Amino acid sequence: MADMDLEGFWNEALVQLRNDLGEEEFSGWFSDMKYLRSGFDEQTGKNSVVAGIPSAFHRDKVKSRYHDSIVKILKSLAGKDIALELEITGNITKKEPLSEYAAERKPGANASVSAEKDKKQDKPKGKHPQMRDDYTFDRYVIGENNGFAANAAMAISKNPGKAYNPFLIYGGVGMGKTHLMQAIGNHIHANLDNSIICISSENFLNEYIDNLQEKTMSAFKNKYRYTDVLLIDDIQTLTDKPGVQEELFHTFNALLDAKKQLVFTCDRPVSELKKFSERLLSRFELCLKVDLQPPKYEERYAILKTTAEKQLAAIPNEVIDLLSKNISSNVRDLIAALNTLIAYSELMGKPITAEIAQERLKTTLTGRGRPICQWTI
Repeated sequence: MADMDLEGFWNEALVQLRNDLGEEEFSGWFSDMKYLRSGFDEQTGKNSVVAGIPSAFHRDKVKSRYHDSIVKILKSLAGKDIALELEITGNITKKEPLSEYAAERKPGANASVSAEKDKKQDKPKGKHPQMRDDYTFDRYVIGENNGFAANAAMAISKNPGKAYNPFLIYGGVGMGKTHLMQAIGNHIHANLDNSIICISSENFLNEYIDNLQEKTMSAFKNKYRYTDVLLIDDIQTLTDKPGVQEELFHTFNALLDAKKQLVFTCDRPVSELKKFSERLLSRFELCLKVDLQPPKYEERYAILKTTAEKQLAAIPNEVIDLLSKNISSNVRDLIAALNTLIAYSELMGKPITAEIAQERLKTTLTGRGRPICQWTI
């Protein structure tokens, strides 16, 4: 079978695929693909089409999602099996790869090129744009009430998609759910090459609505269903939102089937989520669920001590003891009280004492309100 014949089948297969997928989805994955050549494998007795594709990432996504559909169309057009091979061609108009290739052709240049590549690989990654860089495991104080959750989270961060997947962290406001979830993401980002999306449920909902209105849902689906790690904060926000719940259900299934890591946080147990579809709730029930409880005195003391040291603040032990004994609601309230004292000390130029702490935080320490984040000078 001649090359021209197979190229014709390839072009017609793309036309059919464009009609099936729609212009937007088709353009996103196939606009940069090119017919390269055709061949014949004598061992299998199959003709093959070889198509060029710009990157390994692009190749892997096309193979996992569209390969079987393309082969099926080619068979229907040719009346016999035609194999599809995807060859990474890159973009030859880019100067950097060409200059590296040219350097490798010069005597003695291979070592310098290799060293430059190693230097690039050793360069630490920058901050992930969707996560706080201070939400790490080394800043997460582990105690009796959160030890199980923290150990599971660390195991996930070392082996995403395989250890404890999916994973759901629940607990009241200010218990450190977001910190623990983002610590997973930050560790993966720093040590692995996985793609990561970290988003609040509110932003997930807003993005869903925007794409729905702009009729760009295929882009939304591709973004979330082809990431390696998906972290979604505060899923209770999706209560009574059937449309986005439906989308999350399908995204959940796609990622779980592909053995990609899913992590969620929630302010209550799954059993207490109301106005959620039964089938989405059934997916959340698949999660390893861990409960974060208010920290005990020893944990509160350690949290304050660690936070003060990170901020290079001189906080007497008696002040830390005072706060640890009198603020037991949650970690957020504890840190807010400490930050109030640190800010007062910096602005007034006064050292923090137990007397100043009692005066500045009298509402909090008497248990009549939440920690005050403003103060009177």
